[in-house]
Amino acid sequence: MILISFVIIFASTVSASQEQSVTLKSEKPQFATITKRKVNKKNVKPGDFFKYSFTITNTGLEKIVYDYDIIPFSETKKIHEVILVWQSPKKQSIECSYTGKYNKKTKTFQISDKIKIQKGMQEGTWKLKSIILSAYHDVGEDDYYSASAKIYNSKIKNDCDNSDSNIMMDLSFADFRVRGTGKKLDREGPTVSPKGFNLSKKSISTKQKSKFTLKVRDKSKIKSVECVWAVYENGYKDPDYIRSKMKYNKKRKIYEYNVKLQKKDKKAKLIGIYLKDIYDNYRDYRIDNGKAKSLKDDFYGKHKNYLLGKKFKKVFSNMIVTNKKK
Repeated sequence: MILISFVIIFASTVSASQEQSVTLKSEKPQFATITKRKVNKKNVKPGDFFKYSFTITNTGLEKIVYDYDIIPFSETKKIHEVILVWQSPKKQSIECSYTGKYNKKTKTFQISDKIKIQKGMQEGTWKLKSIILSAYHDVGEDDYYSASAKIYNSKIKNDCDNSDSNIMMDLSFADFRVRGTGKKLDREGPTVSPKGFNLSKKSISTKQKSKFTLKVRDKSKIKSVECVWAVYENGYKDPDYIRSKMKYNKKRKIYEYNVKLQKKDKKAKLIGIYLKDIYDNYRDYRIDNGKAKSLKDDFYGKHKNYLLGKKFKKVFSNMIVTNKKK
């Protein structure tokens, strides 16, 4: 009886230790931690700034395995970009991105920024929905691959799956409540007028550039302005397409882009403008099969395609830079 009791106790002890070890192995490794969390206030109104700062520490990004044997964090050994996604109760969102702040020695990425509260922003409690960590690995010839890892807020409903590149974390320290901004939400993307387009030069040599400028208007802060050019090479009918971000000139309050041509190029023609505000309200202006068209899309996912007037068609037809003959 004593021997049987000992065997039973030993077997149960082994079984318990095995169960414990299995449980530990099944836990998803936390590839990052967030410390030094600070916010200036929890309740804000129009004109206020919600200020926040925190430090992200890499505790295991190099161990994440991706499809096709791509493990960029282990190769680059750094975080190239961090994207914060804030969301209101009705899914109005603000996206903030940060680059070049990773400390390889301490494996930390420090973030300190602010969000201006303004009309058009939804009232209620805004939450930090997710934090996206990205790495880029250059493979030469202007090509690279990238991979990302996401930290999801465990306090809100999200689409986090069970992959090693996703973890859940309590991000409620970054909650802030908006009041006094009104019930009318900003659901319109930025706009331009035909008078807002300008080219400094219509004909350039390969050592010159033509400055393309654009005036953009929006009720809220503009997130991005991009232009698309069709570049026609001598002897070829089909063009190459270049899509580039335009830089904002604070003094002149316009967006700018330098158009350049190589020796083999015949001309460059503007075919599209793509605009987005901080709430991801989107609008484009483009030439499609010779017709001037536009698309607007709000953060709810509602979109509308429509034709533009003759003035837009005319201004697009004038946005052409040709290569000077030798």
